[in-house]
Amino acid sequence: MLVSDVGMPDMDGLQLVRELRTRSRERGGRTPAVALTAYSRAHDRTTALRAGFDAHVPKPVDAHELVAVVASLCGRLGREHADGHGFWQCLPIERSSA
Repeated sequence: MLVSDVGMPDMDGLQLVRELRTRSRERGGRTPAVALTAYSRAHDRTTALRAGFDAHVPKPVDAHELVAVVASLCGRLGREHADGHGFWQCLPIERSSA
């Protein structure tokens, strides 16, 4: 799972995920990726998704939203690799009663 800010120095998150998506599945090219960013307009979301992110979470981050997004991507990943040949494992999230 990759959770990356979009506005980073040197290589921004868009460049990072584009580079990741050029790799083979075995080299992490299908790693689930979440854009975590202050760029929150509809255009920014579309740009992040077109670059290769699977989800876009605007700042300020709501922790529950981020957990839900990661859990959702983990669930999707589990279904994609139901044949047992996946390279990634997501652990189940247990909610506290507090």
